[in-house]
Amino acid sequence: MDMINGYLEALPEEERTPDPLYRERLDVCETCSRLQNGLCAVCGCFVLYRAGKTSSECPCGLW
Repeated sequence: MDMINGYLEALPEEERTPDPLYRERLDVCETCSRLQNGLCAVCGCFVLYRAGKTSSECPCGLW
C-alpha cells in the first residue's frame, strides 16, 4: 500500500481524484465480487491506484 500511495502522491494534483470521490470509488470496489486481494479480477489493476486517478473508470462501469 505504501508503494501505491507513493504513486498517487507523485501524480499532479489535477490528475488526482478528490478525497470524497476517491473514498466513494473505493467503497464501491470493496463491495464488488471481482475484488481479489486489492486487485480487480477484470482488468488486473490495483484498485487503490485506479480509483485515485480522475481519468480512470471502473472496467465494469460501476463508477
